[in-house]
Amino acid sequence: MKFALLTLSALVFAVSAIAANDSVAFFYKPEKVGVLINERSQTGRLSNFLNHFGNSDVLNTTSTDQKINISCARGQIGIACTFTFLPAQNIQIRDRALSVVTNVAALGLPNAGAFEMSFASSMKDKFNFAVSDKGEIRMTGSKILGQ
Repeated sequence: MKFALLTLSALVFAVSAIAANDSVAFFYKPEKVGVLINERSQTGRLSNFLNHFGNSDVLNTTSTDQKINISCARGQIGIACTFTFLPAQNIQIRDRALSVVTNVAALGLPNAGAFEMSFASSMKDKFNFAVSDKGEIRMTGSKILGQ
């Protein structure tokens, strides 16, 4: 019986690990928010994000006011991106949530039209990135505890 429970537990863990092709982690402090996204795919949302802004294997950009930093890179088995935010007039950080309004010019990105991607984790971490046809970028995220 003990062996059967151990085997079942290992099987459940293995299936969960295989099913999870991406992850998002929202790191909150009132003075800084960091978002880490990993995707174990070369054809997923992060790939589309990189392709949208120039089809490069690396994207590193910082806003003109130094309050937003985006860093992405393709690896052999996937893509990882980090987004870092410091409080500013257009960056609201409070109650374990983030709301950002900026534009492609402020981030030194090309205006390549509309694009959106969203991520959510089983730990209730969320992140959404959307750029409009006019180049306005809206980013939101949150870490909700105890739900």
